[in-house]
Amino acid sequence: MTTNSLPSSGRAIVKSVMSGDGVVLRGRPVNGPPPERILSFSNVVAPRLGTASDPSKEETGAFESREFLRKLLIGKEVSFKVEYTTTTNNRDFGSLTLAAPGVDGETNVSRLLVKHGWVKVKSAEGKRAPTDEHAVLLGLEAAAQAGGLGVWNSKLTPRNVSFTTADSREFLDAHKGKPIQVQQTAIVDQIRDANTIRVVIVVPDSSNPSKLIHQYININLTGIKAPVYRAGVPNLEDIIEPFSQEAKFFVESRLLQRDVNVVLEGVNTNGVFIASLIHKVGGSIAEALLAEGYASVVSWQVGMLKAAEALAKEKKLRIWKSFVSKASTPVAGGKDAGLQTLMPSIFVVPVSKPDAAERRIWFASLRAPPKAPGETTESGYGHEAKEVFPPSKAYGKTVHVNLDFIKPKENEFDERFYKALKALKGLHSGKEAPVIRFVDASESASKAKSFLSALQRNKTVAGVVEFASSGSRFRVWIPSQNIKITLVLSGVRTPKAARANGTAKAAPAEKAEPFGNEALDLANRRALQRDVEVSVEGIDKAGGFIGSLYIPLSGAGSTGAATSIPGAGARASSTENFAILLLDAGFATIHDYSASQSPQASQLYAAEKRAQDKRAGIWSIRDPLEEARAKEEASAAANGESDFKDTTQEVYVSEIGNGGEIHIQTVGPDLARLEKVMAEFALFYKTPQPALAIPPKVNEIVAAKFTADDQWYRARIREVQPETKTFPLTRIRALAPQFSTTVLPAQSRESRLAFLTVPKIGEEGGDAAYDRLRDDMEARKLIARVLTGGRPSDPLQVVLSVPAGADGKGGECLNLSFVADGVASCGATKEFEEGGLAALITAQDAARKSRLGIWRYGDFRDDD
Repeated sequence: MTTNSLPSSGRAIVKSVMSGDGVVLRGRPVNGPPPERILSFSNVVAPRLGTASDPSKEETGAFESREFLRKLLIGKEVSFKVEYTTTTNNRDFGSLTLAAPGVDGETNVSRLLVKHGWVKVKSAEGKRAPTDEHAVLLGLEAAAQAGGLGVWNSKLTPRNVSFTTADSREFLDAHKGKPIQVQQTAIVDQIRDANTIRVVIVVPDSSNPSKLIHQYININLTGIKAPVYRAGVPNLEDIIEPFSQEAKFFVESRLLQRDVNVVLEGVNTNGVFIASLIHKVGGSIAEALLAEGYASVVSWQVGMLKAAEALAKEKKLRIWKSFVSKASTPVAGGKDAGLQTLMPSIFVVPVSKPDAAERRIWFASLRAPPKAPGETTESGYGHEAKEVFPPSKAYGKTVHVNLDFIKPKENEFDERFYKALKALKGLHSGKEAPVIRFVDASESASKAKSFLSALQRNKTVAGVVEFASSGSRFRVWIPSQNIKITLVLSGVRTPKAARANGTAKAAPAEKAEPFGNEALDLANRRALQRDVEVSVEGIDKAGGFIGSLYIPLSGAGSTGAATSIPGAGARASSTENFAILLLDAGFATIHDYSASQSPQASQLYAAEKRAQDKRAGIWSIRDPLEEARAKEEASAAANGESDFKDTTQEVYVSEIGNGGEIHIQTVGPDLARLEKVMAEFALFYKTPQPALAIPPKVNEIVAAKFTADDQWYRARIREVQPETKTFPLTRIRALAPQFSTTVLPAQSRESRLAFLTVPKIGEEGGDAAYDRLRDDMEARKLIARVLTGGRPSDPLQVVLSVPAGADGKGGECLNLSFVADGVASCGATKEFEEGGLAALITAQDAARKSRLGIWRYGDFRDDD
């Protein structure tokens, strides 16, 4: 039994067949390889297979017995039960049952084996008395023996088997490039890791071609390199590379003991064959591994494998989760013209044309100055190279590009490089590289505070944007003070952009919020590596400087008359506030507190209003009126108020839970939007989505496949337990950004029937109460009087009534009806008078006296 073992009974999948009387069972994978259990069949014994150390031990019919069981069980789900475990070698013995109807009506695997003669029944000697099952097996064995079936066939002979190849190269030459088949296929016998596999093939015996031999060979898959998994090998250190266990399980679940076609294509120095494995249904396992990000292509293999690897890189799957795509190589020869855009390095120049996509051009035969040993930051000469050719000189300029694609050759450089060598300049001077030291002013809040007064005193300071982490957060170098600061734009808030989580390698990439990537892209195109002006207003708790960023106007020159903004100091007239640019494009929203303190508050609000009127960016998926209402609700909630207090609205009861828990949806225009969004939602999640790499957090909004109808819905995580049977992680997926609550707020609100206590299912009267609530409320349009809502996360307290019809009928108060019929109870507090529901007390007294519902056995309350 493995340390991570299956229970002693239940359902499992047959992973492999060890012999005619033993199998390896596995469960279903949850966040990693599944648990396993080795099970031997009780009451029967099969012929023993030979081993690599002693092939002569193989008994007659051993391979055929295992083959019968392999074809019957491999990959199928079965029921199992452990009947006993031996104390000497800790082996589990038990029974295995197929799903109905089984084979010819028989579902017991042991009986099927005995019936077809591939195992013998153990004698009933020893302490255990013969059982009815043993008697049945003896009867089946007698019939198989009489019919000469299986091992009882006198013509059956042991197979000719070899576990080694005398000359791997000679064997390869005889079979290279030809599909080797064992009666149409070969059999995968063992999988060490995703790239190292043992197969058994049937080929003519080299010593006697008229006979066939079962040849075991080890192979490495052609053209790929998968993570290595080596554990428990004597005298060898364990090697478990990232994703090696997942990759191994990926191959095991598809190929182990399956029939495949084998094409030998080479042999390495260790005598291991290089080969392709082709499954009749799934195709090349190498391509599947590459496409799922479990392997990479080796340098000498191209074609379809490269295409599969490129797909995995694009999706950033598994081993490629940190992959950064490289710019495509320019086409050799020719001239072109374009507009220079974002410059990642002074040696890489991206250019774009109105009618073509952006391309990156590398300076031929040049490379960046190397970093000093042990240095992790930019070298001194690298910094000076920026100063010789500052990116701001080329941004937005029309340039002519000669596309050369000259492959660098040893001792062969261009003319300018030779001039640098002869003049002994820069890194060729023989001098030590200059040490460039900067002060990180945003290292902590205390350090930022020490620089705050100087930056505020200068009103605006010149700087260079070195990095943008979002549309409103920048890393800026201030040359005049030789400091680098983290600048947070005041007055605005931008959505989060997608980025990798740098705190844990196993954590998934952080997904972008709607228009977060667009905001970051605008920041990169207009601000990154530009000469800018910074106006600092304050600092935050993390040491970031809060202020404004002024960037060059699009197409503006390097000079311009100075202008002055109240409270912001003088700045060049050829610049513009980047926060206003974000708001105009609809990539940011106003942060009221900091915007109200900004000297450009009126311009910020005006820019947001223009974007709202155009329904640009964020406002294409968010309603400005709803946004204003949400701000009012948040303000009221912060002050302990609620706009839900004593309001009346039409609602639908969308869900009825336990103990009177209900969810209501307000009738309004959002319901029509909900139907459209959920239709797109259902279509999206019909396509398999990747499972969660880590458990979700409490209150996180996710996509969940509900057990009642097996459909996908948006859901909120209320509680996370290590092992929960309520709702497994396998039915939960990350919520795609286009379906987030920022696009369409949650339409279902948790509520309670005001002043009522409804018994839970399983308690006295609980089942009847649940049925009554469903009959009276489910999927009906009702009138809800909302008495209190509290914070947005608190359940609403509602009084539900049936709408009055045109004939005057209806108007029944359901809260009162439930109390009057003994479905629920209520308490006597002054809130009844304030809510106008004093009739509840009278109705409850009448129900109690009449012994209705929960009162049938008298008054159950403590104060009775």
